Amino acid sequence: MCVEDDGPGVPEDQRLEILRSGNRLDTSVQGTGLGLSISVDLLNAYGGNLELGTSEKLGGLTCEVRIGM
Repeated sequence: MCVEDDGPGVPEDQRLEILRSGNRLDTSVQGTGLGLSISVDLLNAYGGNLELGTSEKLGGLTCEVRIGM
């Protein structure tokens, strides 16, 4: 499954950082920074992974979920 957006994206050197528990790049809105780290933990438990990149179509972030591959 792949989800893409047309936002500002995430610089490549910060992509691993946002997957860590409690880390957020956008501090202008409320949140705990737990969502992506919980997603990664669940995917790992089921033999999957989450890959972050840049959307070729929209220019923003792309999140690709792979399970059982």
